[in-house]
Formats: sequence, structure tokens, C-alpha cells
Amino acid sequence: MDIAVAPPKDLYDIKTLSRVGAIAKKLGISWGGYWPANNYDAHHFEIPNNWKAPVGYKLEGTVIVPSNSKMKVQLIVKDKDQAVEGVNDGKLYRVQSGTFNTQSQANAARQALGKHNLAKPECVQIVQDSGKWRFVTGTYPSQAVANNAIAEMKRRNILVYAESIPA
Repeated sequence: MDIAVAPPKDLYDIKTLSRVGAIAKKLGISWGGYWPANNYDAHHFEIPNNWKAPVGYKLEGTVIVPSNSKMKVQLIVKDKDQAVEGVNDGKLYRVQSGTFNTQSQANAARQALGKHNLAKPECVQIVQDSGKWRFVTGTYPSQAVANNAIAEMKRRNILVYAESIPA
């Protein structure tokens, strides 16, 4: 089965698909985002024929079941602060921010990373660079995860520019 993401996000928003993929894995559902590169299919899920929901599993959100065949089943879940997830490529990456004018701005960004569960503040270094300041995070398990973290940092207005760098 394939899924898509509702507006205003992109149709195949990788951050959302990664979250759904992580949940699917916990539920014993195969996600195409975990498949090898030559078969990678982030919007595809496969549910085994004998699949049953785990005992005690509670669905978060509201399910809307259509009253006619022209409507689709919908699951409405409010966006929460969550750790950024993605496919592990076996390499480690850090996020290096663009520059801030003051050390206090860089420190405020570091605290915001922790508040939104994007990085542990104690693992984020503040460094001076040619009279300006920037942060460098601890490691993320893949470049995809680091890039997803950057996208979320931008979405939350923590920074304007950042790049993923090998650890």
C-alpha cells in the first residue's frame, strides 16, 4: 500500500514518512524506506496477511471512516515535538549551523534544539568562527536523519542555514 501526506506539507514529505515508517516497524509492518537503495520506496508499506495489532496498542488520533466510496479513510493526528527519524546508512553525520552574530543567539538555538527534541543540548558545541558563532551537534545515524533535522530546525525558525557534515 502507498500513502501520501496531506497539505500543506509535500505529498511525499520524508520527515512524515520517516515517522510513519518508524511506527510501522514497531507494529511489524514493512516500510519501503528501510529497504535497500535499489528497492527504496519511502511511500510504500507492506502489511503481512496474518498481521494483527499488538496487544495493548492504542491508536493516537482520530480515524474518520468514509460514508461513501468517494471519500478516503483519514487518520488525523496533531503534530507533536518528536525526535527526527530516517533510514540508517551506516555513517554518522553532524549538523553545523550557519553563523549567529552573538554567542547568546547560538546558545538560544542550542536550547531550542533540546526543547523540540532535535538534539541534546549537552551534545551541541558552540564554536567561534571568524568573530561569529555557530553550533555543531552531536551525531545523527545517517545523512538523511541529519538533513531531516535541518529541515525541522528551519521549520521551527531555529536557524536559516545549516549543513550536514561527516562526523
